[in-house]
Parts: sequence; C-alpha cells; structure tokens
Amino acid sequence: MKTRTKIIIPLVFFLSIILSLAYFEDNGLFSYEGMVLVYFSDYQLQKELEYESMQGIEIVSLTDDDLKEVPKVRGLINKALSLKFPKNELGTTPISYEQLDNFQLRYADILADKYSRNSTSFFEKQDVSEKQLVLEPTLYLRQFEAYYFEYENKQYGIGPTRMYVPNFEKPDTFYLEVYKTSGLLREKDHVWADLTDKELEIEPLIVAAIDNIGKLEENIEVRNGMSSRDVDRYDEWRRENIPSQIFEYDGNYFRMGFWIA
Repeated sequence: MKTRTKIIIPLVFFLSIILSLAYFEDNGLFSYEGMVLVYFSDYQLQKELEYESMQGIEIVSLTDDDLKEVPKVRGLINKALSLKFPKNELGTTPISYEQLDNFQLRYADILADKYSRNSTSFFEKQDVSEKQLVLEPTLYLRQFEAYYFEYENKQYGIGPTRMYVPNFEKPDTFYLEVYKTSGLLREKDHVWADLTDKELEIEPLIVAAIDNIGKLEENIEVRNGMSSRDVDRYDEWRRENIPSQIFEYDGNYFRMGFWIA
C-alpha cells in the first residue's frame, strides 16, 4: 500500500505540471508571440490615409456580431478604448532639402567655433548601394554627427541627421524633427551648441517644431500573448476579413497585426 502511494503521488504531480503548461500555452500566458492592435488617433489616421499605398484601399467596418468569433480582438479593442491618446513627444514641421542642407552646414560651422575643430569633422560619409550608384554615380549618405542643440536655455534633440548628397529622395520636402532631451546634456558625452540669436534661416522652423511638441494625439498600441495555434487562427481570420489590416468599429479605426519575440 505504501509503495502504491509513493508511485501515485509523483504521477499526479507530474500530470498536474503537464496540464498547467498546456493551460498556459493555450491561453497565451507562456508565449513569445501574440496579437497587436493599433488604435488610430484622428491625426495619425489622416496621415496614414495620405500614403500612396493606401489609395484605393477598402477599410472594412466590423460589428459586434463580426467580432463574436474573435473575442481576443474584441478584448484588445475594449482595452484600447479605455486608454487616453498620448501627446506627441516629437515636434515636426516641413523643411526643404536645401534648407536642411544649409542648416547642417551652418550648424557645423557653429560647432567648429565652439570645439575648435574643422567643420567637416562633424560629418561622416557613408556608402550607398551599387544600384543607387548606377542611377547617381556621385551619390553618398551624409551623417551629421550633431544630434542636439540648445535654444532659449532649453536642450533638444534634432533630426533628421542623415541625408543623401545630392538629393536622392522625392518629394523634395522633409520634416524637421525636434524633441526635448530626457536630461541635461554633458560636454564629455554630447556635442551641441546654443542656437539662440544665431540668425539662422530656419530659426522660425525650429520654433514651429518646438511649439508643435505636445499638441497632437498619437496612436494607442495594445497587445496580448497568444498560443501559436491561436495566432494562426486569428491571422487566417484577419486575412479573410481585413485584407488591408485596417478596420473600423463603432466610429473608431484600428490596425490588426501580430508580434513575435
């Protein structure tokens, strides 16, 4: 009797572990993949629909009845709708190629004066593909190694810092990007200069980008963990019902996708 008990107890314990692992796997609690849902703000939706690839794309409208067979989609929708849209941390404003080029060259001169270096030392020339060289033999990528600046006693990051020379991208309009630094810059770790009262051509654009910070609503992204079997099933449902990956539900717009670690 004692021998039988010794055998049964480990067996029960082993089976409970197997069943627990199966439960975790089936419910996505022990997974490295799952579903991701992007809830579009009005601003980001407008930008999304302006892309050339989105022209002519049909956006499917889903109802509660449509979502009955995919409760995990409905769960993420409810989670997203319960959240508040975050404000943009990146301020942007349109800038032409010529304005961006002139600004980087002028800023390099300002940095050269501050650090007693040659202005060309703040640029790195990077190679491009053979295919691109066939189209433009003199083409190269120029990396501007000045990612920060100061303006009116506040410090910011700035971009873009990499551009084709000569211009290889169309249209001839980019976006100047500005964001607040997470902490004070340190001379031993960062390169920057004060651009206040430097009479820069793009100073109004810098001010506009700074003023743009925190004014726009960004998207909300939510995700879950799922078993591989559920990911396959939901992906098949998505391909059959949401070919563009974007859908509308109750006046709100979402993009459905999947993640894997």
